[in-house]
Amino acid sequence: MAEVFEVEFAQPAADYRPNGGGNRWRRARLAKKMRQQAYLVALAQLREEPLRWAAFCPKVYDLVWYFWAGPGPDEDNVVASCKALLDGCADALWVNDRVLHLGEVHRVRVQRRSPKAGRLLIRFYEEVGEGA
Repeated sequence: MAEVFEVEFAQPAADYRPNGGGNRWRRARLAKKMRQQAYLVALAQLREEPLRWAAFCPKVYDLVWYFWAGPGPDEDNVVASCKALLDGCADALWVNDRVLHLGEVHRVRVQRRSPKAGRLLIRFYEEVGEGA
């Protein structure tokens, strides 16, 4: 099986989400901050094992949104909420996000006390159909 690069984040702030209702100036500031943070987190992970990721060229990404309350977000809202994080990860991977294809969006209900509650996972694959 080919390599899978996973990066985990806290869920984006409610003001950044499409249905969050924040004003556009605040959303723009949050987007810039989230993109920078995603870049640094992904870059740190890549630098831990530089030889392993040297030839990695992702083509597909999956999103996993862990929630504990309510019905959970719509798939399109998950994708829109993750745009800045995805851009930051793409910057760290040196890949244009235009060539990335959305694989699957998983919305996973967890217990409130779970360490995954309120987290978001982005998985990158090299080829279509390699996701687990």
